Amino acid sequence: MCSAVASMFEGSESNANKTALTIMLETHPAGLSTNQMLHTMQEQQSGRFCWYDHGSIKNRIIYHQEVPPDYAVKNITASIHLWYCDTDPAVQVADVEHLAGHLVNHVKHHITDIWAHSDYVTHIDVKRLINEPIIEIINNFEEAML
Repeated sequence: MCSAVASMFEGSESNANKTALTIMLETHPAGLSTNQMLHTMQEQQSGRFCWYDHGSIKNRIIYHQEVPPDYAVKNITASIHLWYCDTDPAVQVADVEHLAGHLVNHVKHHITDIWAHSDYVTHIDVKRLINEPIIEIINNFEEAML
């Protein structure tokens, strides 16, 4: 089981910055509750991007309906940047495309390198592919606010 989970996050080909990886492992994994994992599994099973399902009785109390409501992503007007790749086993391209289709203001950043889920943090080239573009987006936003 551990091997399967590690493979999902690291992928079959490691591109990790080994120095950064050892530092990251000092604090990760950390702070993942059972409910967060259950919520992710509920969304995967239902095919919906929705609030946590507490069961029909508690849902009626919390949401005033038997099933949890979908997140109203169409109401998000802020620019949302989506980084994704073809080789991340934890996030499918079809799911990114589906989400993008519901966002009114989005920018997709398709990573063409071989990429695993943990590479967003540990990839040897994360500075160039992820961090620097995010810093540029933030700087451009701040300049536009002046």
